[in-house]
Amino acid sequence: MFCVRPGHCFIYLQYDPGVGWLHTKIFLALLLSGYHGFLSASRKRFAADANTRTATFWRVMNGVPMALIIAVIILAAVKPF
Repeated sequence: MFCVRPGHCFIYLQYDPGVGWLHTKIFLALLLSGYHGFLSASRKRFAADANTRTATFWRVMNGVPMALIIAVIILAAVKPF
């Protein structure tokens, strides 16, 4: 079991079927962390002038964190499942 913070471990140990939205929200937050790591590696490739991605790719990737954050906010506000 991987836990970012001790509170996350408690969530998995005390699973309640009504908190699926919280598990999804945590998963999306972990995706944002992975996205951050991807951008960090990409920045190093840019600094080395080794970028192989197109401008369109970067425009699309620019919208990823906004979509994930909107999904997290909706999950926290509505708690659909």
